[in-house]
Amino acid sequence: MTDLVLFPHCDLHLVLTGASALELRLFLRGDPDPVTGRYPLTPVGASERVIEFFAPHAPLRHRFDDLPTVDTSGVVKATKTGVYLFHVRAGDRYLVGRLQVHRKIENWWFGNDSLTTALDPVVPHSQPSLYARFDDDVASGTDLVGDITGHGYITLSSSDPAKLTVSSQGRVGGSVVTPPPPSPAVVKVLGSFQGGPVKELPVHVVDYARVRADLFPVEAKDAAGAARMQNILFVGEGFTDGEKPGFESAVADAAYNLFEKPRHQPYGILGSRFNMFSYFTPSRENKVTTGFRVTDTASGKVGIGSPIPFNGAASPDEKMYTLVELTARVGLPKRNEQRKLEDLLAEWNGQDLHDFKPAKVDKPLTDAWKAQQAKGILHARDTFFGLNLGQRLGDRVSGESTDHAPRPVNDTAGDPVLRAFLTRVYEFYRPDVTRLLIPDPRRHPPELYRRGAVNIGDPILRFVVALRFTKAGTVYPLGDEWKADTAGFRRSRGLIAMIVNDDLDGGTNFNAKTVTAQTVNSRIKLKFDYQGPGTPGHDELEMRRDSGPVDADLDGVTDTIAHEFGHSFNLGDEYEERGGDNPALPVTAPDSTSDNLAVLPFLRSGAPPSRKLDIDLVKWLILPRMKLAARLLAPSVNVPFGIQVSIGITEVGNWAVLEGTTVSVRLRNFKPGPGGTQLPLAKLAPGLLEDLRVFKVDKAAGTIVLNGPSLPPSPFPVFEEGSALYVPAKDPAGVPLLAVRQETLAFLRSSQEPLNVETGITEVNTGADFPRPIDGGLIPCEPSTLIGIYEGAGRFAGGSYRPAGACKMRDSGGRNEAGEFCFVCKWLIVNRVDPGMHALLSAKYYPGGGND
Repeated sequence: MTDLVLFPHCDLHLVLTGASALELRLFLRGDPDPVTGRYPLTPVGASERVIEFFAPHAPLRHRFDDLPTVDTSGVVKATKTGVYLFHVRAGDRYLVGRLQVHRKIENWWFGNDSLTTALDPVVPHSQPSLYARFDDDVASGTDLVGDITGHGYITLSSSDPAKLTVSSQGRVGGSVVTPPPPSPAVVKVLGSFQGGPVKELPVHVVDYARVRADLFPVEAKDAAGAARMQNILFVGEGFTDGEKPGFESAVADAAYNLFEKPRHQPYGILGSRFNMFSYFTPSRENKVTTGFRVTDTASGKVGIGSPIPFNGAASPDEKMYTLVELTARVGLPKRNEQRKLEDLLAEWNGQDLHDFKPAKVDKPLTDAWKAQQAKGILHARDTFFGLNLGQRLGDRVSGESTDHAPRPVNDTAGDPVLRAFLTRVYEFYRPDVTRLLIPDPRRHPPELYRRGAVNIGDPILRFVVALRFTKAGTVYPLGDEWKADTAGFRRSRGLIAMIVNDDLDGGTNFNAKTVTAQTVNSRIKLKFDYQGPGTPGHDELEMRRDSGPVDADLDGVTDTIAHEFGHSFNLGDEYEERGGDNPALPVTAPDSTSDNLAVLPFLRSGAPPSRKLDIDLVKWLILPRMKLAARLLAPSVNVPFGIQVSIGITEVGNWAVLEGTTVSVRLRNFKPGPGGTQLPLAKLAPGLLEDLRVFKVDKAAGTIVLNGPSLPPSPFPVFEEGSALYVPAKDPAGVPLLAVRQETLAFLRSSQEPLNVETGITEVNTGADFPRPIDGGLIPCEPSTLIGIYEGAGRFAGGSYRPAGACKMRDSGGRNEAGEFCFVCKWLIVNRVDPGMHALLSAKYYPGGGND
């Protein structure tokens, strides 16, 4: 796994006079060192890369005239001011970005009021944000304030190099831990521009890997047996010292509601298998850094303080684009954009833009689009773990494509090469969703943090694995249970709930499903202030978030935790954000690795473009329902007359009545993949043995000896701890019951289509789906709970499939059944945590009949 990293970042600013040269540095990031987790960064030479520019606001047919260039040493050169998009590629990997060219810098400031960095003798961690106010060049369309972090325009140094170092890229490395208050020994980063006044930024150095042996037991049922339990860890982010009671209240509420509220089942029936711990670490500022810029003027439904681009509807006509959809097609407005609707449409119609439909644009939408700008950029917040909400346009992740999408020679209308190039560079205007809550790249260096990877060397996971629990003088190494290495399955991997003290909507499972983070409310606008004219030592365009108290919605916190933990149980998102099929999926592909998702390339029956499905490839349809079940407490043992399993003295009595009978029982092995993958289920030995008999029961020992017609020759396969012993549930005709009803399965096999009543995939559906009528089939009172296969999942309306019309993985805050896990997701969580609960799950929570 390799990707591209571009320094300074992908949203650049070049000044024509009065500043040093802007140099681009491109690196190929390789696989991490297995011990340190450090990623190697290999420079990409000038002969190995291509950098191409484009002027989106230039007159049509002249968008390739007089563009910036990059010389062999990486220095960017330009002759005139303006806004340019660019495309960087090396081999099959690429990045897109934006360059704004200004005449000069009028002022600059630190985009932080203080900064926390990690103790690390090798890798400098944190990067101060640097903002500049440029000359007021409205005609060019450039922003008045820009992010010049890492550009080299500002000379940075340390007030005490023995304690703090500053790299050539402007990243700050800590050599000595900052003592706690009231010690005055805070080191500072000093900054100046072209020999001008020196500005100061206080920096605090933290040893994230220090052993902390004071984990708080929220509910420690079995600390000594933690490796066999599921262990939840609650940690706080963005809570100051004075806000600790708010963190404790959120933890107490989440710990109670997760296991007591019916909407969060099956956690409740599995409660005995969970330990819960918490750890509080204060931040220097509350709330987290917002990567996105926010509006400072209102327009219609889009208020001041809304994200850019706004992630909701701007027009009262639901058939119109959202601002996110429009911006992805036409880009962001020029500063002080004032053109009328008809003028904008005339321009956009002639620009060869990808998938632009003028019928989906009206005046309220374009009015709101023109207001998608702000004079300033919000300051970063100084929090302990350094999380970031949303995404800076410059913090891009590289893509991979064999279609290199080169820039055409001429700006010729209708040229397919031009269309492909524009489609590629306009990806810049598609940032991640604003509720994305992940480590900030300016606090987590590229040598230790890569989006979508495990990142064992990152400060967050180094902090977690060093946590200890002390009881009666015994120190338990609980941190080991949350290790994120992929050497084997860990029951507690990913059960880290980072509760974030911010009232903006945010929640993500990050670091390859090893950490969840969620804010304590779901607002979509924030409060901010400009510094104000005349404030000594500050610029009037310095923009800061309001630091007042945060209003918490604790019920919503638990909803989000329950959903995000679903990812830790290898469940994928089932909601939709974009119409059509996922363009990243090839024509043929393996199935989704998420146990509750499937994809068209894998399920397709026939050759493309057929959308018929091979229903027998849907991995969740054969999940068995159970009448009686037990969890193996230890690996099975070969004995003279069969296989001996241990299920415990409290459970074995339920099985004693089967001793010596011909009742058929089954034994299913529990061998998940490193990330907890369970599907597809094994259909044969050694993963599954069917038609076994209870030969002998030892009530005192809690063991059972199994034999029977299906027992293979000795030595018998070993069934691991956590495996399921069960008696299948059957219908009156003796046919074993499955997650899908037989009549539904027959209907699906006949139609080879998903169950959705609404079959369109060009538009996003954010609500529950309902099944088509099924001849002779029982439809539950809540039809959306019927198990089958429904299209619309994995963030796309088409080509991805899920088990039910409604589920917590589709809408964590939905009402009634829409906010509960579907039966398949419940089954998968139960099977991983305690398969002995399968009988209760089937009897009480299978949709239909007495459970409606």
